[in-house]
This record gives sequence, structure tokens and C-alpha cells, in this order.
Amino acid sequence: MNEIAKRESARAFGGRIEVRVLQGLQELVTAANVFRAAMVGLPNFGLSQEALVAELYEPGRAYGAFVDGQLIGTTDSYTSALRVPGGAELPHAAVTHVGVLPTHTRRGAATALLRTQIDRGARARRGGSIAPRF
Repeated sequence: MNEIAKRESARAFGGRIEVRVLQGLQELVTAANVFRAAMVGLPNFGLSQEALVAELYEPGRAYGAFVDGQLIGTTDSYTSALRVPGGAELPHAAVTHVGVLPTHTRRGAATALLRTQIDRGARARRGGSIAPRF
């Protein structure tokens, strides 16, 4: 984590926030539920939670923000390509599913999530150096 991300995480929730890669099916299902709650009224897509996770999440690309052990926010990305003028395609990480529970907004959790995600993605060169949000 870079210095800016460390400062943001320290400020968020009085330093009690932990941002890390989500592991395993259960954490990803929980993240999908947190995202739906964060969007306040996002409809159920009719898929089982496990099928939804399998369809939407790439392994190792989902991050969670935890406060006192509770998942309160999430973001993830998927591998994509962006066509630029001249016809070249650049690999990029399409950042999506960014959300924080309504009970925990406006305290730096989303900033900590995105800074961590972009910093770690840049270091790993996963998906290129461009990270648009969708």
C-alpha cells in the first residue's frame, strides 16, 4: 500500500478500517450483498448468489473494506481492453461494483478501497495502467 493509501486508511473510521483482497466464495457472496445494499434498491437479478459471484467476479480482483471485522464496502475490477484513437487497444482494469453500506458512507471507506485497488493493481500490472470506473 502506498503512503497516500496508508494515510487514507488511517483516517477512515479512526484507523479501524482494513482493506484487503476478498478470499473465497462466502466473502464474495457477502460483497455482492453489500454492493446491492449500497446501491439502495438494486433489484435481485434472479441468479443464486453463487452463480452471480461466478459470473461477475474475477479471482483476486475484489477488495473489501472491513471495520471491526464487518465488511462495509467493496470494489472489484475485470480485465478489459480500451480502444484509443488510431485503433490501438490498451489493456485496462475496468473498476466496478464500488459501494459502501449507507450506514458507513462519507468517512473515507470508498477512498481507501479505490486507492488500495489502484495502487495494488498498478504494482501488479494487472489490466494495464488505465482504470476507468463503470
